[in-house]
Amino acid sequence: MNSQIVTGNLWTAHKIEDYYIVKLQDRANIVDALNDFIAYERIRSGNFSGVGIVRDMTLRFLDPSVKKYLYTHLNSPVEVQNISGAISDHEGKISLSLNATLEWKNETTLSGQIMNAKVYGCTEFLFYSQNNQSIDENFLNLCRTSFWSFN
Repeated sequence: MNSQIVTGNLWTAHKIEDYYIVKLQDRANIVDALNDFIAYERIRSGNFSGVGIVRDMTLRFLDPSVKKYLYTHLNSPVEVQNISGAISDHEGKISLSLNATLEWKNETTLSGQIMNAKVYGCTEFLFYSQNNQSIDENFLNLCRTSFWSFN
């Protein structure tokens, strides 16, 4: 098993084969730190999930009734129970998508797309790189199959 430690400006990662355990530094901007990690490792596609505590978080929500995005900013530290996302390459441009689910005051659950957030203590991710994988015909056939019935 191939294993190594990789360190960037805002993060440290333990790489094991195509997997990474990425720990972000305290007070780092999550979006900036993950973009730095992606660029440093030259990752073009992959999936990740993580947990942690953040502050100064801006979430974006889609309001389908008005077809507009709404933004919510949380100043205080908050525990994020799940951060998931993907990295994709669209016509040579790498994009990062971050979605979060968190518990807010009075046992309220919030979820939305992370636009900005700063690490408060510790935030870690498990990342799986798919740089070397191709999509095979069986996967494409599965994607073409619809399991929905409108009857």
